[in-house]
Amino acid sequence: TKKKKTKEKNMRYLSLIILMFVLISCGEKDNFPAKVSKHNRLVFDQAFKTGDVNTAISSAQELLVYDTGNYDLMDTLASLYLNKENYNAAFNFSKKMLSLKTDDPKGIEIYAKSAANLNLSQEAINGYSKLYELDNKTAYLYEIAVQNYNIGNMANGETIIESIINTPASKQEMYRVRIAVNTFQNVPVISMCYYFLGTLNELQGQTKDAQSYFMEALENAPEFILAKNKIARYK
Repeated sequence: TKKKKTKEKNMRYLSLIILMFVLISCGEKDNFPAKVSKHNRLVFDQAFKTGDVNTAISSAQELLVYDTGNYDLMDTLASLYLNKENYNAAFNFSKKMLSLKTDDPKGIEIYAKSAANLNLSQEAINGYSKLYELDNKTAYLYEIAVQNYNIGNMANGETIIESIINTPASKQEMYRVRIAVNTFQNVPVISMCYYFLGTLNELQGQTKDAQSYFMEALENAPEFILAKNKIARYK
């Protein structure tokens, strides 16, 4: 009887140990995502401080695994990919962003810019049209015009360009144009329109008209590098 009681006591003790082990193991498992997220957040923050874009992207991706609906993380990743000119990734993340917030200007702009760089002209037109509805900037109209030319809708593109040139705001509102790798210049939207028309006429062999348009571009932006380079070729 005494041996039986001792055996039962030992079994209860063993069962208690097993129960405690299971509870501790479950607790560690439950805390694992939190620990990983905390680690990746620290790595992400440090990468951002040092400008290590690749590490920032990797850490943000890991964070998103445990927080799949985090809009701010999607926003960050889309922006990082756009800056790295990984337009496919930026486009895909912008679509995820817009599935959560359909009218967010940031998501729409990343979507439109990525689409334009991927030669998805209709998607770009849709994006920039939505942006123009939200904020009537002539820069958005300019993008819509260019994409209309790209899909062969020349008449519509020309009409939009003319409307921009006749809009006073186009002389004040700026457009950020790429002039070299990782080098950009801000010029008035009207100058960008004239530069585009000059380039279009140049491609069509109408050099005199092209020169006139490039000169027009310089009237509102005397330091517009691309237009200055075009004019220099004709001298």
